[in-house]
Amino acid sequence: MQRLASIDIGSQTIRLLVADVSPDGQLLPVLRNHAIIRLGEGMIDNGYLKNDPIERAVSCISHFIMQAQKLQTACIYAVATACVRAAKNSSFFLNAVFNKTGIMPSVLTGQEEAIMAIGGVGYAVNIVHGHMIVIDIGGGSTELICLYNNRITKTNSIPMGVIGLTEQYLVHDPPSSSDINELQLSIITTMNQHGLLKDLGTYHTILVGTAGTITTLAAMDLSMTEYNCDMINGYTLTLQRIKKLFNVMLSKSKNERGSMPGLEPDRSTVIIAGSAIVLEIMKVLNLKTLQVSDAGLLEGVLLQKIRT
Repeated sequence: MQRLASIDIGSQTIRLLVADVSPDGQLLPVLRNHAIIRLGEGMIDNGYLKNDPIERAVSCISHFIMQAQKLQTACIYAVATACVRAAKNSSFFLNAVFNKTGIMPSVLTGQEEAIMAIGGVGYAVNIVHGHMIVIDIGGGSTELICLYNNRITKTNSIPMGVIGLTEQYLVHDPPSSSDINELQLSIITTMNQHGLLKDLGTYHTILVGTAGTITTLAAMDLSMTEYNCDMINGYTLTLQRIKKLFNVMLSKSKNERGSMPGLEPDRSTVIIAGSAIVLEIMKVLNLKTLQVSDAGLLEGVLLQKIRT
């Protein structure tokens, strides 16, 4: 087995995975780490990554790389997603990372991100025959991947993420009813404009979700005091339970939400926007359950690299 590391530079969170990977795709995690950095913070103003988030991100990535190197990792693969993909000064950020660490992150297209995420999801959750939809809600975008009999039939990536929605619509703490109405209307309008759910039909009966919003909802539903990815993988969230969690969070301030079991305090600001996206997608698809995968892009990056 070969020891490899992947770093996912997201709009909200930066994550690290160090794992021993075999040529046949077996993956044994050695170290996981993550930090909520909010690299995409303030991008809604003018499309530029801000200096303070850039500094936080570069420092975090440098720390993660040092952690991986201490574990004698053979190769480290860093990938950047939505906010770096969209930023007008993405080159400045990428060069800042390279100058600090000697590693140049790859900026994934929406389709590349979707394909790699599916590879990771398939590692943790059984990809069944028939129709399946996988959703990945991030800080800067939402990815949707449709599969039929284990093959990808459609991918869609749209610029609808939890950071921008939170900054634009959730102006009160706790959110006002007007805040929530405008948030939900924006989500519905964006889904329609970008064809997020176009032509899917009602035959896609299995829905799988990955990334921070959905794994956090699962952890909250389980009232976790310490996160356990083994309990998250394959966990089933019901629409009824998500609605209940959503309504409870709406009645609380950001600080009060941060004390809820399963919810990291740093995610308490954006969890409402993320939950609203989940609810609107499930409503359109008329689905009552959502299967959860902790695994996703990080694992998918390593599995693709070992096969190429």
